[in-house]
Amino acid sequence: MMKIAYSFITSLSLIIFSGFMLTACNSGGQPPVTEPPMPSGTTLDPSPQPSPPETSTAEPGITDTPTPQPTPTLVPTPIVWPLQGMGPVAFYREDGANSLWLASVDPGDAWEFEIFRSQEQDFSWIHNISWSPDGTSFVFSTGSYPEIYRINADGSGFANLTNDREAFDMDPAWSPDGSMIAFVSDRDVAEEHGQPLYLSVYTMLPDGSGLVKRFDCEMHCRNLSWDPTGTYLTYDDWDGSDIYKSRLDGSGLANLTNQVGINHRPFWSPDGSLILYIFQKSLDTDGFLYVMAPDGRNKRMIEGTEGVRSFSWSPDGRFIVYYALAGSGNHQLYILHLASGAQFNLAGGLHPSWSPAMKIIDNTPGETSAGCAAGWTRLAVGKYARVTPGEPNSVRSEPGKSGELIATISAGSLVYILEGPVCADGYVFWKVEHVTIPGGSGWTAEGDGTEYWLMPYEP
Repeated sequence: MMKIAYSFITSLSLIIFSGFMLTACNSGGQPPVTEPPMPSGTTLDPSPQPSPPETSTAEPGITDTPTPQPTPTLVPTPIVWPLQGMGPVAFYREDGANSLWLASVDPGDAWEFEIFRSQEQDFSWIHNISWSPDGTSFVFSTGSYPEIYRINADGSGFANLTNDREAFDMDPAWSPDGSMIAFVSDRDVAEEHGQPLYLSVYTMLPDGSGLVKRFDCEMHCRNLSWDPTGTYLTYDDWDGSDIYKSRLDGSGLANLTNQVGINHRPFWSPDGSLILYIFQKSLDTDGFLYVMAPDGRNKRMIEGTEGVRSFSWSPDGRFIVYYALAGSGNHQLYILHLASGAQFNLAGGLHPSWSPAMKIIDNTPGETSAGCAAGWTRLAVGKYARVTPGEPNSVRSEPGKSGELIATISAGSLVYILEGPVCADGYVFWKVEHVTIPGGSGWTAEGDGTEYWLMPYEP
């Protein structure tokens, strides 16, 4: 069975990726909003006492100083340009041949570098680029004669990993631990009228050996994406255009979208708290990016993403890179700051994939505060934090329990620290950025002087 016999599959995929427009999705129920109870006798918010002076009841190790005044209203989330610590974006370019490029994401130090070029028909329509976790190499699949290839980020080590002209191998996804590559194939699948009845998910080692069939898809599954723990795969069904989640053995199958329209290209956020995907009302309408919880709840449109065709998360989850048709009709890549909607044009190209490795770590200490939480807090402005396991953290419009409750951020979520600390009502608050917070940012508690609900994170 020759691969060219399945050209209708490639054509259908390209049609799906070229349609766009969106209607709002139904949101699921919100998770319970809880804050850990404030321990009795604890204060991180001492006020000047009348004479005679009284003994402070602050927790040991927390300096007894006046409380900073809370900010009464939300302010626009600042954008950190350049994108410090971020690796490059790999992408495909149609420029008289078929080529792979890398581009810097720092607008103050813009560069592009071509690492591969071919005029062979086999390499038409390069797509589904997936990086190794360490950012040293990546895999991709091709269009007319679908195979899976690997190449190092410097252009060396080019290799065909599947190398089977009779099979239709595509959509590679490198596992988070780097041990294997999952992909979709029609090898060993029954046919009807010369076409496969379904597709299957396989894994192989990074060198192409160790091929293992994992499960058969009842639908024609495409566009694999791992959750950060390596427990689940998501994929779309370009026949019925829903998004599914299952374990690597195919168990625990769940339909996450189950709705009218076309839902495709699911992609887990780096912290595992969200799945981003493209929704189209029909094949002939534009698409927008939507985000949902890992169980399919709380679907929400990302503003400013009309016409998106494929995308990739930044390693810190604050940005995405996507491609769309510009007004000139050319394919362009854009960097979008999810919290504010600000964006800039990165380069001309298609099918971007952001390196997951934050290689240029900024060693400049974050802006710390010697105020109420000195000696206790472990966080700093300009750094990252992760929500500790357990209950979600409440997010308020201003520090303190009097602030309006505007969101929750689930355990494991990665947040970027904008301001703080502010001590109020027995808690240490920080202003943080996360895509699920209305307006992009809000105040959440690090802890109560005894227990931590945010932990420092170094990429």
